[in-house]
Amino acid sequence: MPAKVIGERSSGEDTDDHGDEEPGVLLMLIRSMSRVAIFALPLAAVGLAPTAASAVSVEIAKKCSSLVAKAFPPREPGNPAAGSAKGTAQDQRNYFDKCVTNGGNMDDAASKSTK
Repeated sequence: MPAKVIGERSSGEDTDDHGDEEPGVLLMLIRSMSRVAIFALPLAAVGLAPTAASAVSVEIAKKCSSLVAKAFPPREPGNPAAGSAKGTAQDQRNYFDKCVTNGGNMDDAASKSTK
């Protein structure tokens, strides 16, 4: 009897070596992947949906940045690493967020209260 090559079948051989199950396994894999896609795609769509907070215009951001620089001057001019002469970094972030929320309009009373 000649040597048998792995994966090769002779014409009279039984097919109990699970070779017939490949289409079934492939079908199960496709069903499994489609179930995952059914749940993953809506979650991805919701996660990638734009939010209202991400729509800050460049003009408002620049205006608020300059207002923050005026309200919180640097301790040493030209050296941002020296820190602010008034307030903390959290105070600056809160001021900027409030400025953006107000559309770039900050009244003088609010800026005096943060000093």
